[in-house]
Amino acid sequence: MSYKNPQDGSPTYVVKFMHKEEEIEQLKTFIVDQFEKKDVEKAEHKGGETKRKSSIIWFNDKTISGILFNAMKIAAYEAGWHYEITGHETLQMTRYEAGDEYAWHSDGEGCAFNARSFDFEQSGDLDKTSSPGLLGSIRKLSATIVINDDYEGGHFETMVLDHGKVVKTKVQATPGSAIVFPSNTQHRITPITKGIRYSVVVWFAGPPFK
Repeated sequence: MSYKNPQDGSPTYVVKFMHKEEEIEQLKTFIVDQFEKKDVEKAEHKGGETKRKSSIIWFNDKTISGILFNAMKIAAYEAGWHYEITGHETLQMTRYEAGDEYAWHSDGEGCAFNARSFDFEQSGDLDKTSSPGLLGSIRKLSATIVINDDYEGGHFETMVLDHGKVVKTKVQATPGSAIVFPSNTQHRITPITKGIRYSVVVWFAGPPFK
C-alpha cells in the first residue's frame, strides 16, 4: 500500500467541501427528494450470500459532478495518484435502510468493470452508454459523498494488504465530505442497524494501465 490517510491509515483521501450546516442540509434534502420523485432501482447482488442490498438512482447534476471532480483532483494531487483520467460515469445516489449493506468488493476488478456511463433516463442495461468515449476505459478512482450521519451501522470500511498483513479500517468522514480512493481498493458498507444512510458515488475512468 502506498498512500495512507494520516487520520486512520486507510488508502483514502477525504475532502471536506461543505462546512455550513444549512448547505449540508440542503444537499441531504435534495437527495432524499429524488428518492421520492424518481424511479428507484433495487440493487441486490447475491452469491452464496447477499453481497449488496440497497436502493439506487442514476442521475446527472452539473453541480454535484463539479464537486466530485474537484475533490478527485485535490485527492489525486495530495495522495500522488497520478492517473490519466478522461471522464466519469453517471452519478449514482444510494440509499441504505435497516438491514441493507454492501459486502467487501472493489469497483475495478478487471474487464467486467470497464467504465460505463449510464443514460439516467434508461435503466437495467449495463452495456448501454451515453458516453462512447468511456468505452474501453477502466475505473481508476472512486469517490463517495457523505450525505448524513443520523443512522447507526453503515460504516465505510477499507481492507488492504500491508506488508503481508490484512488491515481493515473504518474511514472517518463527516457529512459534506467526499471520500476518494483507488477503484481497486476492497471496501464495504457494513449493515445498517437503524435509520437510513444516503450517499452519492461516482467512478472516474481512464485508459487501461500499462
